[in-house]
Amino acid sequence: MTSGGAEPEVREVEDVRAEVKTISSDLLDLTGLRGKVSEPGPGVVTCTDRERGEYFFVRHTWSVKEVPESELERAMAELRDGLSDRGWEVAKYGPNNSPAGTIELLAGLEPEQYTAEISFLDGRNLDPEADLSTESMLYVMVRSACYRVPEGQTVTQY
Repeated sequence: MTSGGAEPEVREVEDVRAEVKTISSDLLDLTGLRGKVSEPGPGVVTCTDRERGEYFFVRHTWSVKEVPESELERAMAELRDGLSDRGWEVAKYGPNNSPAGTIELLAGLEPEQYTAEISFLDGRNLDPEADLSTESMLYVMVRSACYRVPEGQTVTQY
């Protein structure tokens, strides 16, 4: 999903935005979590090393808070197991190298070329002296591949 190399597929911005929103909704449903979900919706971003207005990807970052840590842990396991059943390839699952040992899940969906990066930020493991929120949450970023708008169109919203 790098912006270099082959010419990106031509897609309508709103079609990709709708797909990313659907993927995010499916991920939330898969977790079974019923906490406070952040806003807003998916945003459009210029692809690295590509012409602004002609090339884009869609990214949706969101989080779920106000859920017990045990439920967040369960949700991560549900995602790990459930994504494979839905055609996703889980590339990584486990603690990262941070002092908090944040649990990360990285997965890709082909041929649609979407990625999901999901982290369980456990407030119990964060340094209380650090200037960071200590609220536990599930943090999710869904990202599309880089696409090119149809000829004669430009990306007007970033």
